[in-house]
Amino acid sequence: MRLKNFYLALTMLTTAFAFGQNNDIVVTIQNQNQDSTNFTFDIYASTTSGTTYLGDADIVMSTAAAKWSSLAVAHSNVDPKIGNFSSSIISGDIVINIGGNLSATGVSDFPDLTTTPKRIASITLTDVSDFSATADLAFVTSGSPKTLIYEVYQSGSRLRQRKINAPTLQAPAAGVAPASAVTNFVADLSTVGQAGLTWDAATDSVLIIAREGSAVATGPINTVGFNANNAFGDGDQINVTSSREYVVGKYDGSATSATITGLASGTTYHFAIYKFSGGNGRTEAYSAAATATGVGLNAEPTIAASGIDFNNITPTAFDISWTQGDGDSVLVVLRVVDSAQVLPTDGQGYTASTDFSNPSDSTGNGNYVLVYAANTGSLSVSGLTAGLEYAVEIYEFNGSGSSANYLTSSFASATQYSQFGEPSTAFAGVTVNAVTANGIQVTWTDPSEADNQWIVVARLSTDAATAPGAGDDYAADTAFGSGEAIGNGFVVYNGDGSEGSVTIGNLDQNETYAFDVYAYTGSTASDSAVLNYSDAVDGNGSAVTWMEASVIVLLEGPYDGTDMGSVNITVPSSQPYNQAPWNYAGTETNGSLPANVVDWVLLELRTSASGSENASTVAFTQAALLLDDGTIVAADGSSTPIFELSSEDDYYIAVRHRNHLAVSSDTVLSDGGKSAFTYNFSTAGANGTEGMYDYNGDGSLYVMYAGWVDPTTDATINAGDYSAVYTDRNNTSATYDFTDANMDGLVDSADRAAVFNNRDYAEQLP
Repeated sequence: MRLKNFYLALTMLTTAFAFGQNNDIVVTIQNQNQDSTNFTFDIYASTTSGTTYLGDADIVMSTAAAKWSSLAVAHSNVDPKIGNFSSSIISGDIVINIGGNLSATGVSDFPDLTTTPKRIASITLTDVSDFSATADLAFVTSGSPKTLIYEVYQSGSRLRQRKINAPTLQAPAAGVAPASAVTNFVADLSTVGQAGLTWDAATDSVLIIAREGSAVATGPINTVGFNANNAFGDGDQINVTSSREYVVGKYDGSATSATITGLASGTTYHFAIYKFSGGNGRTEAYSAAATATGVGLNAEPTIAASGIDFNNITPTAFDISWTQGDGDSVLVVLRVVDSAQVLPTDGQGYTASTDFSNPSDSTGNGNYVLVYAANTGSLSVSGLTAGLEYAVEIYEFNGSGSSANYLTSSFASATQYSQFGEPSTAFAGVTVNAVTANGIQVTWTDPSEADNQWIVVARLSTDAATAPGAGDDYAADTAFGSGEAIGNGFVVYNGDGSEGSVTIGNLDQNETYAFDVYAYTGSTASDSAVLNYSDAVDGNGSAVTWMEASVIVLLEGPYDGTDMGSVNITVPSSQPYNQAPWNYAGTETNGSLPANVVDWVLLELRTSASGSENASTVAFTQAALLLDDGTIVAADGSSTPIFELSSEDDYYIAVRHRNHLAVSSDTVLSDGGKSAFTYNFSTAGANGTEGMYDYNGDGSLYVMYAGWVDPTTDATINAGDYSAVYTDRNNTSATYDFTDANMDGLVDSADRAAVFNNRDYAEQLP
């Protein structure tokens, strides 16, 4: 009996301590995570001490049903020792059914639970619609269905399950949130496609959320953990509206910076950073947010503007044009060249004004913004200061304001002077004098002014003066007609005036020319477009060019039908007309007369108010040499006689000889332009009736009448002349006698015959 009772007691004791029986289990919800419309969490189980084995179980949890527009559940990561597992939604509750393993042979075929929590499964709820509230998961322990958990134990040779009467069911619960927000949170989006975030180190961990276009509205949810990714859009998504929120950073308290990538150009991004305590998607408690905002830079253009050109340049304005690059917009900056260039700053917008005197904005140091707008390729600038050199830089950019990205590694640049102000000073001491038949010299007092230059314009006096145009540079040439034209005039000088004079050639003879002097400024710029001329003539004057007279005349006395080579006299080295009746005081001499000289003659330029018969006014006189072919040359024996005219006129030419009757041209000298004026008495004859002897009787050849051998009495060949020849008869040494009418060195009957034949002829000078 005692033995039987012992075995009974032993059996009861063994049953009470069956292998695996613990009656202790802790079920927790961990790793709550929300991403887009999915909400996931893990179910963990453990013991407070010892080991037990999980058998059949129904785990029922209620939710904040308003968080989902519709509710669906799925599971994953089921412990492999669980024989059957299902998840479903019943009356808005989450019901998880765990089925035992009927083929199990020992407790080891079931999930073993120890004091270290073991994940039983992962649960995913879908169709999240409220991003501001927690899931509020809670275990349901009453009603039906409700939470029931069984443990597996070994009873003898059999496996048995027993209900856990008082399982510990732990729903997520937030801890104490950090009291203060992160400080000095700053977003720098100055690099294309990314943001640099910085903040002060915090003791607590931090979570960063980014949103495109609007401020972060939802933020993290207590007790929920989030997966972060620095690439925007790859971390957990908190908001599923058109402007979504993504978790872009999760760091411990020592971190102070993060780089967020994957940002779109030209888009505004808002960032919120939260301190948090707790973790494991179960106890997180988030602080208030610190926020920062920035706009992602647009992509930088790759092709710079080029080909800057300036037009319509005035003292206060000019136009700028250029070839566009590939930027959406352009920033045009103008500065005085003495101001250092300052590049634009990415992410900064500028206001613009094309009035340089009233700037709206600058990139710094007087780099004033003219244009901050779509790329048009041209603009007009006003408000400039005359005579200043300006520099322009044109930067292509994309975006605007805080998204603006400027191409500064390559840009168009150029310099340009504004047109200089009109000068006010004048040339002094301007004089104009002819120096040759084709040349006039203009002289002046050297102005010695570094700021001014001068041009001299030559024109016919009958042409009106034309002022030079601002913005033009005029090429000068001292050959009249070869320099650049201004109106009807030509530029014959362009310089600083230091030369003191200029001689102009290629002029027509016997022509009056006027000379206008204009000051101008801007030569230091080496740009004709900025030159500015005085409107008024600074100095002027006029002069008439001298005139060469190419005259042909034959003397009857020595002419033999071919030429006058038969002359046989000794021509004096000095002109002989310094006596009555000529009384010419000229000093013409020639100490080495050419062999073909016939004699000295006296030339007179005459003017008339009406026709040759009235050409009685003698304007200029000079002695010249007559050659044996009838050509008259100057006293030097070779050059054409030149008259230093003081006034332009139509001139007649008269020729006097010491023993032939004087003649005057029947017409004015023929205008030779730049060449000598001409008159040929031998073919054209002379003024008056029988003013010359018709040598051939047919008007083909005319010669001056010989026999005027007594010039002191009158201008007619008469008895007085005959008497003088007769008185001097038989003079065989008449080397230069007036009575030698045929100029053969003898006074004989030939001379008397000449007087007789031409008796009663008188000179027909007007």
